[in-house]
Amino acid sequence: EFEQCVAENRGVERVNANLQAAPDAGMGGTPTSVIVTGSGEQYFMVGALPFETLDAYITAAVANDTVKLTELDSQFGIPDASDVSGLGGEDHLRGSIDAPVALIEYSDLECPFCKQFHPSIQRVLDKYGDQVVWAYRHFPIETIHASARPLAEGSECAAQLGGNDKFWEYIDYIFGR
Repeated sequence: EFEQCVAENRGVERVNANLQAAPDAGMGGTPTSVIVTGSGEQYFMVGALPFETLDAYITAAVANDTVKLTELDSQFGIPDASDVSGLGGEDHLRGSIDAPVALIEYSDLECPFCKQFHPSIQRVLDKYGDQVVWAYRHFPIETIHASARPLAEGSECAAQLGGNDKFWEYIDYIFGR
């Protein structure tokens, strides 16, 4: 079934939708993540930031410390970035959509920096539990990662055939290789 799903390009639509949204918000590379606070404010993080920096973002977001978040955004964000769409039913989530803080990651499954960043986000979820939800969105950079789009489409087939748990199992497998 999985091979048939991939052959029929059933994962293309979701990948394309994510891929269009990233540059529209001002993103140019991966990983790029957006922290969304309970009040709806968005703060960007560019690159595979170390856990300590990610933790500082999340701590500030949980506390709704806009001064610290603005400071971090000025160091690691995207100047004049546009807001990204909020969480919805089409997102692949780890954690509850009702969590007060969302981390929306735009990532490329062939990107070595994304692979390096993945365990840091997992640590954040372990530390903050139901205070944070993680959403994964595709941003395959095909000009340098020839397998990024097929891998992303494969993750969507995993989701279509096995649900959200299979999507995350696929992502963890790819980044765990």
